[in-house]
Amino acid sequence: MMIGKNRQSLFLVLATILVLTLTVLPSTAEASPYTRVTVDEKAVEYDVPIVEKDEQVYVPLRHTLETFGFRVEWYGDWQTINMVKDKTRVVVRIDSSKAWLISRHATLEFSPYIFDNRTMVKPEFIAQITGAKLEYDQDTRTIAFTTK
Repeated sequence: MMIGKNRQSLFLVLATILVLTLTVLPSTAEASPYTRVTVDEKAVEYDVPIVEKDEQVYVPLRHTLETFGFRVEWYGDWQTINMVKDKTRVVVRIDSSKAWLISRHATLEFSPYIFDNRTMVKPEFIAQITGAKLEYDQDTRTIAFTTK
């Protein structure tokens, strides 16, 4: 009789783990159809790929903004990124749809997230804080930012 109860308990534990795994795990990122980013026609080189998550394209935040001349600071204890250039200051938190631009706050369409130890954001966010024009070229699979 004890063996039956142990099997039943084991089954319940495994079933619970399976249900939690399927419902709690975040969606995974996959390779994006866009493979190249340019700023004023100059290619930006990344050490992680451009990714697609939930049918949205994401690029690495730090290296993209540093290309625009921003200083990017990571505060791991708070999962917060501070970005500064001249009089522009932006603060975002991982997995939060809120952004603070100097003294006002804005709502982001999609939250920044961590992929392969890099903060990933939508290119539209980069364009918004830099003032750059953003274009997607499906033929060349390029995300192009233009400041001139």
